[in-house]
Amino acid sequence: MGHALSASSPSTCPATAVFVGLARLPQPLVSAVPSVVVELELDLTTQQIVDVNANLELPGLRRLLRELLQGKPLTPRLLDCLLELEVRYSASFSTAIVTAVRAAIKRALHRDVPCADALGSLQAGGARNGHLPTQHADARANGHGDDASVR
Repeated sequence: MGHALSASSPSTCPATAVFVGLARLPQPLVSAVPSVVVELELDLTTQQIVDVNANLELPGLRRLLRELLQGKPLTPRLLDCLLELEVRYSASFSTAIVTAVRAAIKRALHRDVPCADALGSLQAGGARNGHLPTQHADARANGHGDDASVR
């Protein structure tokens, strides 16, 4: 849970997974949404972040997140960018943004998607609707729910 797989044609197959971080915005802040959501799209082959998005429509925030994260390799050192984010983005809700980014990075670092197996399954055409049959079968065999539990 917390990720989604996608793939283009089986011949090129740049498979990616999207990892999501969520944090509550401060209560006095008047906003259309109660939480900030940050999505990190990770290339499963290169282990690099290929895109970053947030649900807050703030051009400066979007630009800064992409500058700090897009194209970077997924390693524990990626968490070091959070300090730069705190320094360079000043807002009453910046703590929530940092928390959401940290959660997305940690989710990606500790993902339960077996990248090599996922990519192989997608390239072989074994995935249907973006789901990994082998992972679902393993989850069912271990008593961890149905096909809807992994996205």
